Amino acid sequence: MNLIHLRYGNSLLAALARIRCRHDRFQRLLKDKPTGRTIENRAVATARDYRHVYLIKLAVSSVLPCITVLLSFVIFPEISFTSLGARWRRR
Repeated sequence: MNLIHLRYGNSLLAALARIRCRHDRFQRLLKDKPTGRTIENRAVATARDYRHVYLIKLAVSSVLPCITVLLSFVIFPEISFTSLGARWRRR
């Protein structure tokens, strides 16, 4: 890969250069040690879908603060926005 491919890693040419580099490395590994076993390059598991887990974590992190605020109003009813507003108007 050229330096320009490293600088602009999101371009189509850089993606093609990465594929070409992986292919060349794979072919070089096959020529170096022909053992009769298959050789696979390790890569990121792009087929894995993390969106489901992310949505669950997002929902939990959104709901827990809401429940905490609502429970605080139930447990401490004298501290509420209406009583604070009335107290502020009396001054």
